[in-house]
Amino acid sequence: MVAIPSSEAAKRPKVKVDLKKAAFQAVLLAAVVLIVVSAVRSAQVNLAALGITSGFRFLERSTGWDYSFSLIERSINDSYLKTLWIGLMN
Repeated sequence: MVAIPSSEAAKRPKVKVDLKKAAFQAVLLAAVVLIVVSAVRSAQVNLAALGITSGFRFLERSTGWDYSFSLIERSINDSYLKTLWIGLMN
């Protein structure tokens, strides 16, 4: 004879957690996060030592470029952002 499980026990999914696999994945994830954080920190330190800044602040600086044709009014003192916008609009 075969034992028939009760309806409530049959509804619950059986989840088998392998602790070795879960621990390995947790250690691997921690190692990847540590490597990424170390690389970002190293890049920050090295860029600061060289006096190089990162980010988008350069978009506010003047380009100093003169270009021959534009449908939009422009000057040689326009910012990189405005120059980019003018280029897209032309």
